[in-house]
Amino acid sequence: MEDPHGDVFEHAGNPLAIVDAAGLAHGNAAFAAAVGERAVPLARLLGEGGEAQYRALVERVREAGHAELEAVLRPRTGEGVLYQLRVTGRSPRLFLSAWPVPELARAREQSRVLSRLLEATPVVLTATDRTGAITLSDGKGLAALGFAPSDVLGLDVRELYRDTPLEDAVQRALRGENVYTRCSFEGGSTFDHWYTSLVAEDGELEGIIGIAVDTTAQTAAERELGARLEEIQRKDATIRALSAPVPQAWEGILCVPIVGAVDAARGEQVMEALLDGITRRRARFVILDLTGAELLDSASAAHVLRLVQAASVLGAEGLLCGMRPAVASTLVALGVDLGEVRATLRLRDALRACLRALDGAGPRRTAGGFK
Repeated sequence: MEDPHGDVFEHAGNPLAIVDAAGLAHGNAAFAAAVGERAVPLARLLGEGGEAQYRALVERVREAGHAELEAVLRPRTGEGVLYQLRVTGRSPRLFLSAWPVPELARAREQSRVLSRLLEATPVVLTATDRTGAITLSDGKGLAALGFAPSDVLGLDVRELYRDTPLEDAVQRALRGENVYTRCSFEGGSTFDHWYTSLVAEDGELEGIIGIAVDTTAQTAAERELGARLEEIQRKDATIRALSAPVPQAWEGILCVPIVGAVDAARGEQVMEALLDGITRRRARFVILDLTGAELLDSASAAHVLRLVQAASVLGAEGLLCGMRPAVASTLVALGVDLGEVRATLRLRDALRACLRALDGAGPRRTAGGFK
């Protein structure tokens, strides 16, 4: 049949066809690509019950001048595509035009992406009907569990996961809850599972869907990290204990070396050790040796002053020694008030002052320091 519309008809981007009195659709190049033939009975394109649909279609066109419907056009090879068909004209000759339905195109693309995702990533996608029977099980993660996609189809998901944390998870999901859980399986595999219910428009449960992600490597890394953190904390506690010694320099005289910065945690630890040492050894003097403190900020200085004040509460006098020029300059710049706390340049000077006070031959201890 000669093309009545010339090149415009033949080279149009969407399928077009002229339907003759016998119901035979004569199409353009796009039409032939969609159905695999240049000429094909329109009734055949309409699928099951095509003859009845064709007669009803012709009647609608006769009454309204046009009719629209959806149909899947299939080439000789490959998958069919859902098209929106529009038929216009007047019998015995009708004009048919078709456009792909965008929703189907998007659905096919989403299906393709999902299939690729399931093939390439260690996940398991599961779906059940309302009774709990598994209707879908797919994903690369199945291999880690020793399953093939078809091995569990039709099984009750509750029975499959009997006596595992997943038994409760799927039970709750079948009651309409959103559930997350982590579960380890024989062989050492660990998966994070998320389940949610599928609910119809009328509110009735249709089933559940779940996705599981293989987190075996992540879980092992978390355990290793936790073990390392515990080891670090143990070593840190040991270091802190060693960094807060309160040795007895002489009977009745304690010496507390301050090394590095004094944060809140270390300040509390030194405080406990100091007060314990004063009580046990009945110390009358506490020398805080700052020789090892290259820098002392306002927070560290405050902790040092609190040590002096705490010692005073228990009746022990506090002295500072070994303060570096940079530390002294910083304290002045920060406006830290040392009050009447006595300071000496060297440890031996502080020790000598304490011994003289103990012997009664030197400065005597008062509430404000030495005289």
